Amino acid sequence: MRRKLSDVQARDLRRRYEGGESELSLSKSFGVARGGVRRYLLRGGIRIRSISEANKLRMARLSPAERSALTSAAHAAIRKLTERRKSRGYEIAPSGSDGRAIHGSEEHRCKIAVTREKRQRGISPEERKMDVALRRRGLHTTLQKAVGRYNIDVAVAEGRIAVDVFGGHWHASGRHAGRFRKRLNYIADKGWLPIIVWITGDYPLQRKAVDYIVSLSKRRCAGEAFTRQEHVIRGDGEPTGIGKSNLDYRAAVGGDKTGDLVRGEDGRFTNQAVWM
Repeated sequence: MRRKLSDVQARDLRRRYEGGESELSLSKSFGVARGGVRRYLLRGGIRIRSISEANKLRMARLSPAERSALTSAAHAAIRKLTERRKSRGYEIAPSGSDGRAIHGSEEHRCKIAVTREKRQRGISPEERKMDVALRRRGLHTTLQKAVGRYNIDVAVAEGRIAVDVFGGHWHASGRHAGRFRKRLNYIADKGWLPIIVWITGDYPLQRKAVDYIVSLSKRRCAGEAFTRQEHVIRGDGEPTGIGKSNLDYRAAVGGDKTGDLVRGEDGRFTNQAVWM
């Protein structure tokens, strides 16, 4: 809708606005876009009503029956939204409160994790390479495996090995670093052995890292007992302390334990690590 109003029409538009008509109503009446209505008002020095003022004026102009119908429609919309949020796993505030959904409940977070696994969201090229490499070694893997409220980058079924592929600087900072320890403890409590593999430009994924994971899988399947502590290695399969200044490592290999580790023929590292 584009048309230019005469001076008389512009004055009439301003008068009617000051009389309580809305910009939408005037737009329809004069055949001018709402933006054009506002420009005519501003040119005439008219103060534009706030949203709150406009709503109050609108309600004041409604009849009791119209106000009742509007309120009923609003309540019906809130009930529909509440039911929709319940079906998606939100916790709903108890009766007598404002009725808003509480985001981040355990049930809700678990459903998000399952959806992430089903839809295969957020999978990096490095994670896919790791997945392919492990499958070629005969292991059964799942990308973005849901474990409670969290997802494992590459989950190995044999021995329940939880492989997390790190690489970007963001892995050791911000929100990710803040939840790092809590997330690893949670996954370990569920019976998984956490393995962190730092794959970077300097340390791309190599066979030794895959060998290390395969070895752990075989040892776990054979019944060997492991501590709940994580293993932290680079893409070349060597232990690393990358990110230890920001991440709360409590590692069995690598992480906060670094030193002259020696790998044996069976792929295991000796206990020559020292606390740093």
